[in-house]
Amino acid sequence: MKTTSGAAAAIEVRGLRMTYGTKEVLSDVGFTVAPGEVIALLGPNGAGKTTTIEILEGFRAPSGGHVRVLDAEPVRGDERWRARLGVVLQSWRDHGRWPVRRLLGHLARYYEPYAAPGRPPFGAAELIDAVGLTEHADQRVSRLSGGQRRRLDVAIGIVGRPEVLFLDEPTAGFDPQARRDFHDLAHRLSDLDDTTILLTTHDLDAGMVGYLVGRVVALSLTTVCSMLTIVVAGILLLPALAGVGPGGWLAVAGLTVLGLLFSLPLGAIVGAMASNPQTAAGLALITTGGLVAVSGVFYPITALAGWLQTVAQIFPIYWLGLGMRAAMLPDAAAVAEVGGSWRPVETVLVPAAWAAAALVAAPPILRRMARRESGSMMEARRRRAMQRIG
Repeated sequence: MKTTSGAAAAIEVRGLRMTYGTKEVLSDVGFTVAPGEVIALLGPNGAGKTTTIEILEGFRAPSGGHVRVLDAEPVRGDERWRARLGVVLQSWRDHGRWPVRRLLGHLARYYEPYAAPGRPPFGAAELIDAVGLTEHADQRVSRLSGGQRRRLDVAIGIVGRPEVLFLDEPTAGFDPQARRDFHDLAHRLSDLDDTTILLTTHDLDAGMVGYLVGRVVALSLTTVCSMLTIVVAGILLLPALAGVGPGGWLAVAGLTVLGLLFSLPLGAIVGAMASNPQTAAGLALITTGGLVAVSGVFYPITALAGWLQTVAQIFPIYWLGLGMRAAMLPDAAAVAEVGGSWRPVETVLVPAAWAAAALVAAPPILRRMARRESGSMMEARRRRAMQRIG
C-alpha cells in the first residue's frame, strides 16, 4: 500500500520482527497504509496476524523494526493517542449486566475529553442502528446471542469515532447477512469519516476470492484507461484507425478485460507454485510465445498445418486475436480466417470458459500454498528469489 500524494501515512511498518525465545513469529514485515484505506492481513491461524495487530495497538513491544501509527510509536502512545484508536478483539470480557444502550453511552463519555474537532464520539442510538442492534438496545448484554455480541464488539470498537480501527477476526460468528452489513459499515467509516481500517482474517475462502477479484478489477480499470491514451494517440498518428467505430473500440476493451480474467488467476497459480521466478517467467514466455505464433496475429492461421489450427483454437489467445481483428478490420478480411467467418459467439465463449476455470481453480490452490508456508518462510523465499534476479 502506498500513501496518497502529500498525505502522512496512518500506519507505517518497516522491517518488523517478533520473536518468542528462539521462535521467529514475524520477519521483515513491511507495509504502509494511507488515511482512509481499508486493508486486510490474510493468513491461516498462527501466521502472526494477531501479533502484528497487537504491536500496532501498542499492547506488545516488537523485537525490532520501525512501527508508527498516527505519527507515534505505539508502545509509547499516551491516552490522547489511544483515544484516536478503535480496537475490536477476537474476544473480550463483556459487562453482562449492562443494557446495550447504557453501556455504549457510558463508554462514549470516556472519549469526549479527547475528541478532535468534528469527530465527536458516536451517539448510542446512531451506533446501535449502525450495527443492527436496534431491537436489542435495551436488553442486557448477557441475553444477546453470539452473533449479536459480536455486533456489540464492533460497536464498542468504533464508539469513539476512531481515526484508525483495528479489527481482529471481526466477522467470526457472523451469518452471511451480518457479514454484508459489517462490510457496508466498514466502507461507510472509511468513506465518510476517513477512518483507516486494518482487519485480520483467516477466512481464506472469502479472502482469496476477494483478492483475485480485486486485482482483476483494479488492473482491468488501469489497463482500459491506459488503452484509451494509446488509442487517442494512435488515431492521431494513424488516420486509418479513425475508421474503427465506437462498437469496435468497445469490443477491444471488453476483450482486454476478458484476457485479464483468465491470465491473472493463472499467473497467480504459477507464481505461488514456482520456487524460482526466473524458471516460471521463462516457461510462461515460451508458452505464450508459442501460442501467439499460432494465433493468427502475425499471419493468417489458415496458412498453418491443420493440426496446428486445431491446437491454436483450444487456447484463448487465438480467440482474443480473432476478436481484435474482427473489431478493427473490414468484414472482407474474414475470408482469411478459419471457416471464413469472425465467429463472434466462440470468440466470447472460449475465453470466458478459460476465465471461469481459472477463477475457480486459483483460490483453492492459493489457499493450499498459504497454509503450507508461514509469513516468514514466504518472505525468506521472496528474498532468495530477488537475489537470483539481481
